[in-house]
Amino acid sequence: MRAPDDHIFHHTPETLGAWFTRRGLPVFRAKQVLEWVYRKGVVDPAAMSNLSKRDREMLAAEMTFLSGDTLAHQVASDGTRKLLVEWGDWGTGGGAGRGDEGGEGHSLRVLGGSRGRTRTGRPSV
Repeated sequence: MRAPDDHIFHHTPETLGAWFTRRGLPVFRAKQVLEWVYRKGVVDPAAMSNLSKRDREMLAAEMTFLSGDTLAHQVASDGTRKLLVEWGDWGTGGGAGRGDEGGEGHSLRVLGGSRGRTRTGRPSV
């Protein structure tokens, strides 16, 4: 089964809010989902407990959350985790998480350790 073309990492808070609105759902769902992904590191809609079951099922069916390959994973002494993820070919056009102009789709994700900091280069939620 092919994953949906719409990927969570293509979205900003505004575009994800519009995505929910087009489906007749409240715009605040975008903030909730982005908090799960970027603050809590959760990429399984079924685990997003503050969303209704119907909304979690819709997200799982219509949005890709995890489709990249981890190229490198490092853990620092303070618990900070660094992941280098290759997202593959997403076709043409812009989008968050894209690589450089050479077409390489890589993202570096840094998850904060004991200090609780996260640096992703993504919009704050």
